[in-house]
Amino acid sequence: MWENRAGQAELIVIDASPAEIAPASSTALLRISTQSLGRSGGNLAEIEALRLRLADDSDNALSGSMADAVFSEIALWQDLDDSGTFDPGSDQLIGSSTIFVLDSNGEFDLILPDFDNGIGPVFRDYFLVLETTSDSDQQGVDAFRLTLLTEHSRMEDALYDSPLVLLNPEDVCTSIILLTFDPPIFANGFESQ
Repeated sequence: MWENRAGQAELIVIDASPAEIAPASSTALLRISTQSLGRSGGNLAEIEALRLRLADDSDNALSGSMADAVFSEIALWQDLDDSGTFDPGSDQLIGSSTIFVLDSNGEFDLILPDFDNGIGPVFRDYFLVLETTSDSDQQGVDAFRLTLLTEHSRMEDALYDSPLVLLNPEDVCTSIILLTFDPPIFANGFESQ
């Protein structure tokens, strides 16, 4: 007897995170490419939920209260203009959450609504975007890392909401991201030229 490892959908994740994030900023951390592996003309697919983990720079799980103090929103955006870069002016918001309910491992699910534009047999790109609070640099967390637990994320048939098997799912984490303060620039006549 052989296990059937054929997948019905594919979800490929790439680290797109910067080295640091300032307070009150929205930043794309992961680029997600996905496609349906069904027959041509078959039902479209959609991402039902992304399983995520938040940890500090020592890989200690963040608590829900700490995540709420540092982050104000996490969202999935579709790269609508296929530019390869996150642009809220031209990309489409798929779903978001402003509350971080983390388990003891720092894990939580970003549950997504039904897609307006389902995923077919051609790769479609998305961005996982994290927004920091206005005082994120003052919460006792100097740096963090986000991991997308692909094997525990879920895709489904867009018509019947039935689960789809992911092809070779691999967890992907960002590099360690510093939470920094971006000071305002004052014109006082002493700036360097």
